[in-house]
Amino acid sequence: MNTRNYGMDLLRCLSIAFVVLAHLYLIYPPGGKMQAVSMVFSLLDGVTIFFVLSGFLIGYQLFSCFESAGNANNARLRRFFISRWFKTLPSYYTILILLYFLNYAYIRESGIQVSEYLIFIQNFNKNHPKFFLEAWSLSTEEWFYLATPALLLLLIKGLRIRPKLAFLYVSLLFWIGAHVTRLYYLYNASFATMEDFGLILRNRVLPRMDAPAFGILAAWLYVYRPSFFLRQNSKRSILLWILILLLVACNYFLYQIIKDGFTVNLGYHPVLGLSGLLYFDLSQGIILLLLPHFFRIKAPQNALRKVITYISKLSYSIYLVHSSLVIGSLLPFFNQWVGHQKIMMLMIYLVLVAICALLLYYVIEQPFFRLKKRLIKGTQPPSNNLLSAPQAAAPM
Repeated sequence: MNTRNYGMDLLRCLSIAFVVLAHLYLIYPPGGKMQAVSMVFSLLDGVTIFFVLSGFLIGYQLFSCFESAGNANNARLRRFFISRWFKTLPSYYTILILLYFLNYAYIRESGIQVSEYLIFIQNFNKNHPKFFLEAWSLSTEEWFYLATPALLLLLIKGLRIRPKLAFLYVSLLFWIGAHVTRLYYLYNASFATMEDFGLILRNRVLPRMDAPAFGILAAWLYVYRPSFFLRQNSKRSILLWILILLLVACNYFLYQIIKDGFTVNLGYHPVLGLSGLLYFDLSQGIILLLLPHFFRIKAPQNALRKVITYISKLSYSIYLVHSSLVIGSLLPFFNQWVGHQKIMMLMIYLVLVAICALLLYYVIEQPFFRLKKRLIKGTQPPSNNLLSAPQAAAPM
C-alpha cells in the first residue's frame, strides 16, 4: 500500500531543485546570466522548506511518543531516534569521510576539525568552516532532534504540562530563542559582505532553530485542529498573499545587493537589519500556510508521479553530494576540456550529481534503511491517518 503524500513529495522535489540550482554560482564566474539565475534560486531558499517539512515530520512523530500512555512513550521515543539517526547519520558520515580524504589528497587544506563535524558543533555558535559547507543544515537538524524531546520531557514529565500545550511552548521557545540570537548578532557582529551575512544569520545553528519549529506548529494544527488546517479559507489565502508580496519585496532588495556576487561589499543597506530579523519568518510562515495546499494536490496517474516520488526519496543524497563533492572535488577535473561551454558544464554537473546521489542512496542509505526496519520491527507504529503525510518529509 502506497502511503506517501504526493503533494509533500512535490514540495520536496521543488526544494532540492532550488538548492541545486542555487549553487550554480559556484560553477560560473560572477556577473553572468547563469549566476544571476543561481541568485534568484538562492533567494527561494529550498533549505528552509526542508527545515519546515522536517519539523512537521518530527512534530508528528513526537506527538505519538508523548501522547502514549505508560511505557509506550519510551518505546516510541527510542523508535524515533533510531529512525532519525539511521536515516541521516550513515550517509552524512560517509560523505564527511570521503571529503576529508579527497581534501587531504588533492587540496591539502589544513586545520579541518573533523571531530566537530562528528558531533555537529562546527557551526553551533560560530561561522561554518569552508569545508563541507552544506553540513550547516545537518547541524541544525541534529540539534533540533536532541533539543525538542529534551524540552518536551522537561515540560511534560518535569513540570506536568499537558503535551498539547507543551508542543506549543516548545515552538514558542525556539522562535524567541532564534530571534534573540539574530538581534544579538545584528548589533554585535560585523557584516562586511553578503557572505558574512549568510554565514552569521543563516548558517549557524542557534539563529535557525525556529525553522523546524514552524513545522512543529503545522503538525500541531494537523493533529489537534485538522479541519482548520486542511480546509480552504479566504482569510488565510489573503494572509498568504500578503506574506508572499512582502517576501518578494524583500527578495528584490536583497537581489539588488547580491546580483554581482555574494562577496560584494555591503556598505550600508537599511533592509538588511529588517530582513535579518523578519526574512526567515516570512519564508517559514509562507511554507506553513502552503502545506495544506500541497496536501490537497491529487497525484497524477502517470509516470510523473513515479518521477516525483523517486526524486523525493533521493533528495537527501542529492543534497549531501551536490556541492562539496561534485562542485568542489569532481567538477574541476572537467574544466580543462569543457572550457567556457556553460551548458556543457551544467549538464556535467547534473549528471555527476545524479550518479553520486544514486550511489549513496543504494550503497549506504538503503541498506541502513533495511537495518532500521529490522531494529524497530517490534515497535508498534503510530495508528493515525497522518502517516501518509510525513513520510515524504524526511529530514534534510
